[in-house]
Amino acid sequence: MSCTEQRLLAFRGLSLRPPLRQKNRNRVWTCKLYVRVLQERPEPRHTAVLVHDFLTDSRLFARLTDIQELSDCRLLAVDLRGHGYSPPPSDAYSHADDIRTAAGDERVHLVGVGFGGIHSLEASFDCPLVRSVSVIGSGLPGHAWPQSAYTHLELEEDPISPVVAFIKASGAWRDTLENAAPDVVAELKAMVRSYSGFHFTQPDLEIRATIEPLSLRLKDVPVRVLAGVGERDDEQFRAIAKEIHRGVKRTAFDEHVVFEKTGHFATLENPHQVARTLREFWELIEKDEAKNQLEKQDTTHIRSL
Repeated sequence: MSCTEQRLLAFRGLSLRPPLRQKNRNRVWTCKLYVRVLQERPEPRHTAVLVHDFLTDSRLFARLTDIQELSDCRLLAVDLRGHGYSPPPSDAYSHADDIRTAAGDERVHLVGVGFGGIHSLEASFDCPLVRSVSVIGSGLPGHAWPQSAYTHLELEEDPISPVVAFIKASGAWRDTLENAAPDVVAELKAMVRSYSGFHFTQPDLEIRATIEPLSLRLKDVPVRVLAGVGERDDEQFRAIAKEIHRGVKRTAFDEHVVFEKTGHFATLENPHQVARTLREFWELIEKDEAKNQLEKQDTTHIRSL
């Protein structure tokens, strides 16, 4: 890596470098994507694929393990392209396809934080193995962001790096770094250091299935959706949670979920409430599926008479 690249990818004086590529039985390499097996169970009641936010990685979900409400669940967490252990893309790719590949042939719940929420919703289209989608502090392409929400990073006169400039421009990141517990802040900084920085150094080669923004397709999301957001999250993310809740056909609860005493990263800041909420939602999904199965059996029986 050149001196220029080192300077470009610096984070508060520390090089952004990927973790050591070491073999680990809790990691699976699939479709140029690393998948961390956070929690394995021989006969899981639920299997979930967890999708992290921009600049973070699968460690964003580490605190969900060994919580009673999820103790009988299999938890898989992906490292999206260029994050954590996954290398940057070298050719065209799709986050939605990556997530579907990570799920394999299992019936799964998808859980996405930040831009992981966007890609989890996209992955639910045309994928009958997805049982539900939960989004926390999700973005939403097509949402009417105010002009002040944008920062032209190329014009940012920050001597450290465009990554730091992005964080400084983000109200969601600022709140967490200023108000979260020191161990949460330390974990977030460790994840940022592992980010490859490719979004700021090369064109993004992601292929999207349609040019129509997700905000106009929420009504077509084929599964039940839980929309959640931190109590202290940026006002735009709080507005997006309401927009997603209103836009999808089938919601988890009567209202979107607000995670108490939490900024943008609820899975780190309040993992127990997140776990309780997910469990409650997934049990509703089970009831829906059991009801649908009974209705199919009744229909089959009537036709056979």
